[in-house]
Amino acid sequence: MLPSFSLFYRLTKVRRLLKKSGNEALLRPLPFGFWFGRGTLSGKPLVFETESEWKAALFLKLYPEKTHLPELSDIPETVGDPADVRTSFFTLAFAIKAFDAAETFDETVGADKRTEAAALEQIGDAFADDGRLLVPKPDWKRTGAVDLVLSLAPPLSPVELSETAEVLTTMVFRDGFFVPAFPGFFGRDAMGRLWLKRAPVAVRLNAKERIFANSFYPALRRGDIDAAVKVCLSLDGKKSPLSLKKNLTDENLSVLTALTSTGLDPSPALRLLFYCFDRLGPSEAEEELYADPLKVGKDAAAENLSDVLSVPDLVAEVSVVRKKPLARFLSNQDDLTALLKRHGRADAFFKRQKRRKRCAVFLLIGGLVSATLYFLLQ
Repeated sequence: MLPSFSLFYRLTKVRRLLKKSGNEALLRPLPFGFWFGRGTLSGKPLVFETESEWKAALFLKLYPEKTHLPELSDIPETVGDPADVRTSFFTLAFAIKAFDAAETFDETVGADKRTEAAALEQIGDAFADDGRLLVPKPDWKRTGAVDLVLSLAPPLSPVELSETAEVLTTMVFRDGFFVPAFPGFFGRDAMGRLWLKRAPVAVRLNAKERIFANSFYPALRRGDIDAAVKVCLSLDGKKSPLSLKKNLTDENLSVLTALTSTGLDPSPALRLLFYCFDRLGPSEAEEELYADPLKVGKDAAAENLSDVLSVPDLVAEVSVVRKKPLARFLSNQDDLTALLKRHGRADAFFKRQKRRKRCAVFLLIGGLVSATLYFLLQ
């Protein structure tokens, strides 16, 4: 997907302003392909020196309708100073109008290591009786804002991304709290057990986001595109269901691209969820077990489901092109009568307006003719 000329112009203007002030180096952590002459559009992954740079690129990849970045390499061990990266990210996020991403990125890159330790501990507690995922326990006495100290883990070998699909699906649909699936975050010990090594980016879904995920993905998996479109319209009921249905049935488009290309603007948490599942896909067994919009935790009461999904029932009309919106309220006889009366009064008013205009035109013409005859007869 090529960028629009307006976006290219805005980003070029940003680069010119930073170069004029001597801060062009702030763009270096965020290569934008041919826009800034850094990086390439080839399939080679982006390699970063610090964790902050890697996080910035991850958040920009969540906006495929506005940016074009290659895949990311594994997250580096060096944290680095996030100050320059934060400034660079904010500048570019402002240029592409990704304000929600800037706020979420600031919370992530500015968080100290105790936040990551808390995320690891929460995930470890969630899988304590499960056995499918092991997590080293944080040493709270020695863990601080800069240093993360964990209990000793056995030697771990790299894993394939697909091996994390089962536990990621459980995190999303059962707990509503997940770590993005990247090979560098996970490892497998000599006994074949899966370990979570790091959680530098942890995502907590709120009630609406959890209900959306628990409703959208099961509908998509069973091929019920109409139901998936209806859930998508809960984000923005003004979008075209025809475009959504067409994009969701296009096998060449990822879910994130399919939704954002129609103008939908999901939250950064949902964008990160789409990005993860687009790369490996949810586990069907775990999804069937845990994906239930009515059982999404204490923070999302079941009675909120009707409010969250209260969108116009346009899905049944996706095969019909209508020039005017459906007037479903006309099924009420009282509303219909009142509407007809209003239209009748309006029609009479406009007819009077037209008659008045015609009379004014005739009077003007008559006055001109009379004045002309008067002067000619003098």
